[in-house]
Formats: sequence, structure tokens, C-alpha cells
Amino acid sequence: MFSKLLDIDKNDETISFSDFEKLDFPNINTFKTAIKGLEKLGLVTTVVDENDSRRKSIQVLPKGYFFAYALKDE
Repeated sequence: MFSKLLDIDKNDETISFSDFEKLDFPNINTFKTAIKGLEKLGLVTTVVDENDSRRKSIQVLPKGYFFAYALKDE
């Protein structure tokens, strides 16, 4: 899942919670739980839309890219 998040983010596409199926999650709740875990690790962050506070997107943080780079060496 994390590698798919990276690919989407690298292409400057917006990642939203409604993308859970595209990221192979059975439902939005399991996707939210996975994102919260990545947030706790400091790999991604959730950003609230400036124009619509109900809309949230997910962004990969620089630490997330460093983590992905470190995994490629193994």
C-alpha cells in the first residue's frame, strides 16, 4: 500500500480517503486505520482542504520518501 501511495504522490495526484479501493482496501475504515499508523510513524500526513473542511487528502512526507529509498537498498 505504501508504494502505491508513493506512486500516486510522485505523480502529483491527490490521494483522498475515497481512494481506498484503488489502494486495495476492502473498506474505508481499514484504510483510515492504516493511514493513522503511517501518520504515527511520520511517513504521511492528512491535510484538510482550505475551501472545504470536510475534504481531506493524504500527502507523503519527506521522511516517507527517505523510508522508501532505504527499503530499496535491502
